[in-house]
Amino acid sequence: MLQVQGRSDLFLGLEVVKKLIGLIPLAVCIFWGIMPMLYVNLVVGVVAYFLNSYYSGRQIGYSSWMQVKDIAPSCLVAAIVAISVFFVKYIPVSYWVILPLQMVMGAVVFMVLCQLTRNPEYIEMKTMLAPYLRKAKR
Repeated sequence: MLQVQGRSDLFLGLEVVKKLIGLIPLAVCIFWGIMPMLYVNLVVGVVAYFLNSYYSGRQIGYSSWMQVKDIAPSCLVAAIVAISVFFVKYIPVSYWVILPLQMVMGAVVFMVLCQLTRNPEYIEMKTMLAPYLRKAKR
């Protein structure tokens, strides 16, 4: 958004700051192993999101909090799908069955949750795909 608005100076500055913020903790955590590096990467990603959303939101009047409120329902659905798919691996069946089962489970849970919550993006996607699905049935 900053590039579209012609603020490549601000975009470049943000990118440099984000790379420095990410590089220093990762360089320190490299000595402790992969798990601390992953946790630090998660924190750095959140900080980078808020840096981006603050400066771009200031340009168009769309605050970080407004952005978080808009994506929170989708993130909640994604978390529930991820948790449900994660526990499928504990079903005592062959490893060859687990991945397809996880894919089906994830798709079903996603569709049910989106239908129950009346997710506008999901409803729009269904509306766009409906004519093609009717053609395929014929």
